[in-house]
Amino acid sequence: MPPRKISGTVLRFFSYNSRTTECDNPVMITGRSRRKFKGVFRMRMKKILLCGLAVMLTHMLTVTAVLGEDAKPNEEKKNSTVYKVKVDVKEVENRVVEGKVRGHTLRIDQPKEFGADDSAPTPPETLAFALGSCFVSTGRLIAMQKKMNVRSIEATVESELDFANALGISQEKRAGFSGFKIFANIDGDMSAEEKVKFLREITEKCPMCDNLLNSTPITYELTK
Repeated sequence: MPPRKISGTVLRFFSYNSRTTECDNPVMITGRSRRKFKGVFRMRMKKILLCGLAVMLTHMLTVTAVLGEDAKPNEEKKNSTVYKVKVDVKEVENRVVEGKVRGHTLRIDQPKEFGADDSAPTPPETLAFALGSCFVSTGRLIAMQKKMNVRSIEATVESELDFANALGISQEKRAGFSGFKIFANIDGDMSAEEKVKFLREITEKCPMCDNLLNSTPITYELTK
């Protein structure tokens, strides 16, 4: 039987060269070998599609890598838990010392018996306040994280220090506080045992508690 033509239509396709990204080897197909043509056509189309997918995947990976490198510093900055503190302190009048931190102004003074005006808390009192406020803030943070029903947290910090060392009278005792005692009042849906456990967790996670309970190195440098 003579080969049939497909209404005089000639189907032409080209094989894809992945190295030169050009088409070559033109192939002429007539109705004589339609079945063979279909098989060859499918096979070559698969090669073309696979080659195209490989190129697309390469571009996608390259773009992802570039974007990933650009976004990495921002991601690290966003997820960073490091909190840097810088306070500039100087004398302003009489015995008053003023500190600047993030646009806020802090002032401390000394009692009148020390020749000052007693216009602001003393440094030791400020330290006790920092401890108490950090203790309360840490407790609130823990309660929020664990979704605890804590309505309020209050704390009173007490301590004492002997100024004999600071005044040069005696060096038998340390210049700083001998210790701190925190009286906490927690209003929440917890038993007494749960409150004690809560206080213990606050003490373990409170930054100021950590600084006062553990030795923290202090270095100094003359700048002028």
